[in-house]
Amino acid sequence: MWDRGAATVVQPGERSTIVTEAPVYGTVRLLVGPASPGSRLFTSVLHQVEQGSTTQLVGGGHAEQIAYVFRGSGRCGSGDEWHDLPTGSTVHAVPGCDVAIEAVTDLELFVVVFSVPIELRGETGAPTTGGPRPAKVLLPDHGDSYWQPEPAGQYATVKISPLSSASNHFSMGTQHVRPGGTLTAHAHERNEELKFIAQGSGYAMVDGIRHPVEPGTILYTGRWVTHEFHNESDDDLVIVWTFLPPGLEFLLAGMGRARTPGEERPDGVDYPPDMRELMRSTFLATPGRVAKRASES
Repeated sequence: MWDRGAATVVQPGERSTIVTEAPVYGTVRLLVGPASPGSRLFTSVLHQVEQGSTTQLVGGGHAEQIAYVFRGSGRCGSGDEWHDLPTGSTVHAVPGCDVAIEAVTDLELFVVVFSVPIELRGETGAPTTGGPRPAKVLLPDHGDSYWQPEPAGQYATVKISPLSSASNHFSMGTQHVRPGGTLTAHAHERNEELKFIAQGSGYAMVDGIRHPVEPGTILYTGRWVTHEFHNESDDDLVIVWTFLPPGLEFLLAGMGRARTPGEERPDGVDYPPDMRELMRSTFLATPGRVAKRASES
């Protein structure tokens, strides 16, 4: 039996829905987590918050969370500061953060809650961490951004990684695939990935099975699961990705060219000469490599 991971595709409207009370006001739709074929390290939900309501990011003292603003707008309060949250913003809360999110309009959040190792404790049993920490808030244009080669085109932006946050457990960001473009077939030898469609439509191929994708579709792919995306819409296909353990940030930077938000796409964004070595160093596998691994196991 070889070490292939699970695969899950959830379409909008699927999975159970829960109406929540304080402090998590609104409607929560469970997507992928330990109870479904997927990772035992996280739970992902869509959280709808009505205009004027306030919710909190909660996950326990040993969990960290990402909230991506999928639709609508709001404000985030953490510590003594409030930040505006337009569509496309990201909030990262590590253990010890106190985060409140207020819906300015009807708000829909894509939230991923990660379980992390139990923190070390002193002889008295008291947590070694200090007082409340501020959450990290990133607006749509924040992050390290890179133009990507064809046939995907457009760009990818790394929002969270160990290089830019207090977490060592994952990296997260967005990838824009141009209209008519393709994110070519590949798998990850040592990583699992959660992908959320925020904009555009088309289809994904997951281990040879075609799945339609639209805003709200979520896909989980474990290690050695081949996946690709095809944009059939007139807009960019925007994929919000979370990668465990981190490492995708190095691949995107290595195969891309540094981008400044608002600039026009430059000419000559091609794959680097050392692409094969880059793939090996970041454990990216072609479909041929996946087939070879399966036959050897």
